[in-house]
Amino acid sequence: MTLTTINEQEFIAYVRNHAMRNYDKNGWDYVVEAWDDGDILEYFSDANCNATRAFARIKAAVKARHAYAQEIINA
Repeated sequence: MTLTTINEQEFIAYVRNHAMRNYDKNGWDYVVEAWDDGDILEYFSDANCNATRAFARIKAAVKARHAYAQEIINA
């Protein structure tokens, strides 16, 4: 499966699988534990159904949230 020919349900599965595989890395546990399908689809819709761009935005959001959480922990 490539991200260029993916539909909404496949995109959700792709993101969830990535999050599970990376559960202990850089905040992906939050996606597994707290995001529902609608949270994932927001990125897909905002990127005009461009899954590559949507996934990049999700990665950036997860990274930013994780960095902020780490700042709080380290304070």
